[in-house]
Amino acid sequence: MDVIEETEVITEENLLEKTELEYRFLDIPQNTFFSILFEMNRYFDKSFVQWIREKNLKLTQDERNALRKYFYYGDKKFLAEAGVKTFPQYVATEEDKCQVLISFDTRTKKYDAKKIIKSIQKRYQLLHSKNMHDNSEVWLNWYEQKREKFAYSLFVFEYSMSDFIADNFSIDNILKTIQDSYARIENYRYFVFKLEGKLFNEQNEDVTWQTLYKASLYAENFMQVKNFAPFNQNKRKKKIKKLASFLEERFSFSDDKISDNTINQNAESLAEEFYQNISTGYKFSDCLISETQNNILLIFQKITLDENPIPCPACMSTIQNGNSYPEMFMKSYECKNPHCPERSKSGRGKRFTEYSAYRYFKLSQKKAEDEIDLDILKKWRKDVFADRNDIDTMLIKLYSFSGETVCFTKEKSLTENYKRKISLYKKNAEKEINQKENAGDKSNKNKNAGNPNNEDQNKSFSSFESLPIYQLFYKINKLINFKHGSKKLSKQIEVFNQNSKTGLAELAPNQIGSAITSPPYYNAREYSTWENLIFYLIDMMDNAKTVYNSLIPDAFYFYNIGDIVSQDNIYINSNMSKRRLQLGFLSALVFEIAGFNLVGNIIWDKGEVQSKRNSTTNNFPLYVKCINVYEHVLVFKKGRSKEIISSVKKITPVIKINCKGENIAKHTAPYPLELVELLKPYAKDYALDPFLGSGTTLLWCKQNNFKGVGFEINKEYFELAKENIENYQRELF
Repeated sequence: MDVIEETEVITEENLLEKTELEYRFLDIPQNTFFSILFEMNRYFDKSFVQWIREKNLKLTQDERNALRKYFYYGDKKFLAEAGVKTFPQYVATEEDKCQVLISFDTRTKKYDAKKIIKSIQKRYQLLHSKNMHDNSEVWLNWYEQKREKFAYSLFVFEYSMSDFIADNFSIDNILKTIQDSYARIENYRYFVFKLEGKLFNEQNEDVTWQTLYKASLYAENFMQVKNFAPFNQNKRKKKIKKLASFLEERFSFSDDKISDNTINQNAESLAEEFYQNISTGYKFSDCLISETQNNILLIFQKITLDENPIPCPACMSTIQNGNSYPEMFMKSYECKNPHCPERSKSGRGKRFTEYSAYRYFKLSQKKAEDEIDLDILKKWRKDVFADRNDIDTMLIKLYSFSGETVCFTKEKSLTENYKRKISLYKKNAEKEINQKENAGDKSNKNKNAGNPNNEDQNKSFSSFESLPIYQLFYKINKLINFKHGSKKLSKQIEVFNQNSKTGLAELAPNQIGSAITSPPYYNAREYSTWENLIFYLIDMMDNAKTVYNSLIPDAFYFYNIGDIVSQDNIYINSNMSKRRLQLGFLSALVFEIAGFNLVGNIIWDKGEVQSKRNSTTNNFPLYVKCINVYEHVLVFKKGRSKEIISSVKKITPVIKINCKGENIAKHTAPYPLELVELLKPYAKDYALDPFLGSGTTLLWCKQNNFKGVGFEINKEYFELAKENIENYQRELF
């Protein structure tokens, strides 16, 4: 396009006259051509979204897409597809048209003009034929053939005390079922471990949460993957070097500390051993807990590497490439078909994953038996649920579509199966699954590349203690050294502005009778950042071991921690590694290795919380997720216990932001005094808070006439803690 002088009046006519657009698009009416350009550029999308909000429309993704087509093209068939009676259309000025033409002409010169033009022509053709969801039958038929080798779309493993007794109080069968289920479930689908009631060992000790954390961490780590392009040898070497350096900074690898044959290794060999392969398995999704803890559900998603071609949902072509992964092992493709109608304004092909395409096409079918009714949505809005809720119905409706097979490990007498196929798990069915896999496409040698069942590529672990993550921390624990000092505590309330590991080492023994804290969360606040999750856990275990050595025998330690969504950065430093991190269960792992026993878990139910997790309007399977409303208060003991401590406590969180948007608490993560009250039956001698923060623990000690000691490394928060305690009784300092 020629440069237009600033003094020249830009109009639609003279702009078209200065281009060859009228020759390129003789078959497209000019108004439609502009609508296509505006729609490709999402030019008026802000207005579109504003109109939806003003009309308070609740639309599924498919309905929203149809309404957007009407907004730009005005064809009432799209309005009917959206299920909306009336809706405005965009209104463009001459300046808008000029701007979109300039943008279009610039892109045709910068990018592949032929692809952009073909995409526009194809969009025009499809306006009078079909939309993307019209490909649903063909695409889903392709998918049905692909998944024939898998037995289940949802696998529900139910377990209770009677099963634990039958398994001789061992978790081996739980781990085996987790591993065996993986080969039977379709990719991107769900596995659920449903625990009914509590579990007690032969000594009649409550081992419910010990079993849950081990099962959950095993599910995420039982498998090793050798070859994954984003984690190449160069990146592996960098990770090894950084972990080795971190270990050398924290610990000494000399003298008698490594005399134990099990850890006769240096920092580099420990790092090399951990990073030999990628530890993976199921992806943790949710932990749902009933109000009495009589039912607990661990929910996982299977995501295994599959790089076979997938039909583009827009044009059904398999002309594609892609080297990106929105999640670990979930391949994202870019359509390279020049005629694909969903190319971007710059000519880039449509990007999609198998999982996103499948969900979209199932959603577009709008089958009544798949829609999740409002009663189920209301009952399962939060991840702390009423004991009376129907768990089986929820699992069927939220995690499977009609026509799919749902497997339970125990007999069911369901009043309604919602047109699902209900199957009973048979342990001896493994051979059948393997035969179905071997009967697949043998001509494609790479078909199962990256599949966890491909022995040439991967291996699995049969025990919890054999997991690389367990082995790493077990060996690091041997390196942690601790010696008591001689300092005696004398005041009722003692506050120190120092690292608790250093401060506790200065204290004489037998002064700390209990502990409670809320530690820094991994990369969740400005004052708590680590390069990756492993580094964070090493520091937390180091601190836990110090607290363990400081406590008197049989002392309790209450540890408030919540799961978060963040990049773990263990193997890949990108959004690819972003997921829901099991900080609670990972904390239990390092604490037990450090010497503690996990004797209970008090669930802090916060009630109503702000969350976008359940904001979807797609009330169909695989879209709806419960809001996370709780945090763990893990109860550890320096010794054993037969006491039943676990429960669910509803405690209102601290309201830290006022109506002016000001943080009146002056701390980013304060916890309420009621939480410290949980410690009261177990408080002896000095109550310790190793991560004092704003001083809530010591304020509670002062109010309840207990002795307390706290450590806070941050100077600002140390002063805040002192101020909060002084405000209660100024003569303290």
